Amino acid sequence: MKLQPRQIRGFLERPPAAVRVVLLYGPDRGLAAERRSRLLRAWLDDPDDAMAVTVLEADLLRGDPARLLDEVQAYSMLGGRRVVRVTEAGDGLSKIVQAVLDLAVTEAPVLIEAGELAATSSLRKLCEGRANAAALPCYRLEERDLEQAIREQVQGLGLRVEPAAFAFLVAQLGADALITRSELDKLDLYMGERRDVRLEDVAACIGDSSALALEALLHATTTGDAGTAMRLVERLLAAKHAPVAVVRVLQGHWQRLWRLRVEVERGVAPAAVVEAARPPIFFKAKPRVLAALGRLGAADCRAGLEALVRAERQLKTTGLPAADVLRQTVLRVTAGPR
Repeated sequence: MKLQPRQIRGFLERPPAAVRVVLLYGPDRGLAAERRSRLLRAWLDDPDDAMAVTVLEADLLRGDPARLLDEVQAYSMLGGRRVVRVTEAGDGLSKIVQAVLDLAVTEAPVLIEAGELAATSSLRKLCEGRANAAALPCYRLEERDLEQAIREQVQGLGLRVEPAAFAFLVAQLGADALITRSELDKLDLYMGERRDVRLEDVAACIGDSSALALEALLHATTTGDAGTAMRLVERLLAAKHAPVAVVRVLQGHWQRLWRLRVEVERGVAPAAVVEAARPPIFFKAKPRVLAALGRLGAADCRAGLEALVRAERQLKTTGLPAADVLRQTVLRVTAGPR
């Protein structure tokens, strides 16, 4: 079967019992490794049990085609499920894989890992065309899919990430799925028992000094410090931060401030709103958040957020110089109440 992107998540969580062969193909080896790990967790009681996974190199099977048939029909010596993993595969294995798919009964699913395969590839067409096989492309995730993948991993770790911190994670991670998983595991270890992740935590664990500049920019825009804001914008541009990523982190901060200000306008004291915020506001940032709540009304916060949303749309659709759009937007939102 040929899986659509929206079907892959459910497939990885619960592969259909009828599927005997899964082909992972594409240039993103990190994403392929992440999906291999998820499939092994779905198939096996203990995915770290080396005895449960038989690894066969494609070169070996070309010299001994019957080996794969033997392995998929062999019973586990110790009981429990087994998986046969085939590495560095290509079209030279198509006939061997077809023989596996034609068997009446098999004892172990086959996980085949290949690199880039063209649409005309015989191995890819075989796995896409059979009901008892599946082909999963592993290409670098688009922005929306990347956000969803990081959100799923964060939720799986039991972390609650504030909007600005999540936007920064998306901007920093995702070039490689293995690196992303490693960095999120590091963040999980850094957080310990605390589960509410702030931008300060991400900056301390994953980011570099530019993350601190980005955090300072957030507060400079909401407290009206235009001089500091523009110096920080230039610093971030010099550090090669994508303007659209900076805008999205600003959106998260302004959106949160808007929600806090709405509570203030309902009659809750600003200090109480800041103390009750979830995820909690870092103690060093509380004075700046209180200052912003005193300076901006809910309508001002919403206007700033709308300006940032328009800026993101401009950056994605108009072709205007990205650095100039960022500079102008930061100046506009920092100016605040008119």
